[in-house]
Amino acid sequence: MRITIKKKRIYIILAIFFILLGMYSTYLFLSPEYYLSFVTIETDEKNGEGKLNFYYENLSENESQKLLSVPYSASCPVGVYDLKNNCIYYSDKQLKEGEQTSNDKVVRYDCSLKKSEVIIKDLNCINDMYLRNDGTLVIIAKKGEDTNIQPYLYNFSDNSIESIVLDGDMCFESNYNPYDDEFIFCGYSDAEYREMLEKYNKEQNIENQSDYNIDNNIYLFKKNINLSHSFKTGNIPVIVKDSEKIIYGKCDGFFSEHLSFEILENNKREPLSLDESILNLISLRKDKLICVASSRNCQGIYEYDLNEKKFTKSLFFDPDESIYSAHLVKK
Repeated sequence: MRITIKKKRIYIILAIFFILLGMYSTYLFLSPEYYLSFVTIETDEKNGEGKLNFYYENLSENESQKLLSVPYSASCPVGVYDLKNNCIYYSDKQLKEGEQTSNDKVVRYDCSLKKSEVIIKDLNCINDMYLRNDGTLVIIAKKGEDTNIQPYLYNFSDNSIESIVLDGDMCFESNYNPYDDEFIFCGYSDAEYREMLEKYNKEQNIENQSDYNIDNNIYLFKKNINLSHSFKTGNIPVIVKDSEKIIYGKCDGFFSEHLSFEILENNKREPLSLDESILNLISLRKDKLICVASSRNCQGIYEYDLNEKKFTKSLFFDPDESIYSAHLVKK
């Protein structure tokens, strides 16, 4: 009888341990120290014009707050919310009604004062922007006469801009892991891309898109840039990383609509089966993924369990809005 009671106690203790472990893992991933910042596009049904909506998502309370709406005039709908300073950094071309559009500008919008100011004027083709843990703004764009899109560090103290050189590569995709304060960039040679595209356009019968793959490089950046991996594919439009692994989606050749996912861990690349509705990867920690997925042509932000292969939580959904430039940010 005593042995049975001891066993029951052991089972109860083990059950409590695993429950607490699961709760702690969830807490680590959806920690109140982090929040989601994302941009959506909403189209006016009357005039067909688009507007950008900037959101703040409190992960601990699963609440989304719309902070700002502006007309869509930038090259790409990108921006990031700075909770500490209560302001939004975003890309825009037209600040005043009737103003002629030109290069992209980086705009700082003060959510308290409801005022905007241009802080960077000489960028173009801004593809994304991130708020680093130390408050530095990182912008993926072209600058001046540069032909390559690449990452730039913007220092608020002296308004200086410093480029992060990817060994001459064009920066095609990027992401930031605030847990480890680490960037991941995907790049390829623009010259090789154009050469292969010219060859592709001359072909009459395209059988295999993979015949037109080029070298794609994955770079990691904390204080210095490091080439992590290199392999042939068409491009890598989505990527995410934690401290142990990289998950990315790749497309072969040109104009391929098929996105195939792979996992890169311990220097080994392997196919990864994810839900077919997943369109973009926002953040990764252990077996928990935050991603953008589509259902009946409508997009939402969800938590996805890599082990169970299923969505476990809906974080944002609006049938009238498409999601862009979504990032996890440290408070």
